Amino acid sequence: MNIKLINKLHKKTEVANGHWLWRGAKITNYGVIAIYNKNYYVHRLILSQLFRLNYKDYNWLACHIDSLCSYRDCWNPLHLYVGTREDNMQDKIKAGNNWQINKTHCPNGHEYTLENTYSRSNKKRSNWRECKICISNRYVKKIKGKQVNGMA
Repeated sequence: MNIKLINKLHKKTEVANGHWLWRGAKITNYGVIAIYNKNYYVHRLILSQLFRLNYKDYNWLACHIDSLCSYRDCWNPLHLYVGTREDNMQDKIKAGNNWQINKTHCPNGHEYTLENTYSRSNKKRSNWRECKICISNRYVKKIKGKQVNGMA
C-alpha cells in the first residue's frame, strides 16, 4: 500500500460515525483525487490498492455496502466491496436505494400500476418500465403527424 497516497487521502477526509468522508473534489458526489493531472475515484482507488487490482480494468466495481453505508463520498474499505455492476444493483435493491424501483409515477405524472405499466427488458438495458398511457399518446401523435403531412 502506498503510504504517501494514504496520507494524501487522510488530509482531505472527515471521519464521522465510522465513515471516511471525502472533503476534496467530487464528481456526482463520489470523491475524486488528482494524481499526475489525472482524476481517480477515491473509493475505487483504495480498493485497487488494497487488492492489487488494475484501476483501469472496468470488469470490477468498487461498490458501497448499501445496507451499511449510503454515502458516495465514503472510502472506508470496511464499507466497500469488489463486485460487478449486477452485484451493485442487487445490493441497492435490497437496501431500498434503487431510485428507479422507488419511482411511483412516469415522467409525465401517470401512476405506475399493473394496469398502466409494461415491464420491458433486453440485453442492452436490463429491465425498465413504460407507461401505457404515454406509449398510446406517442402513437396517436405519430399517426396525426403522418396525416398532417399527407402520408395517411
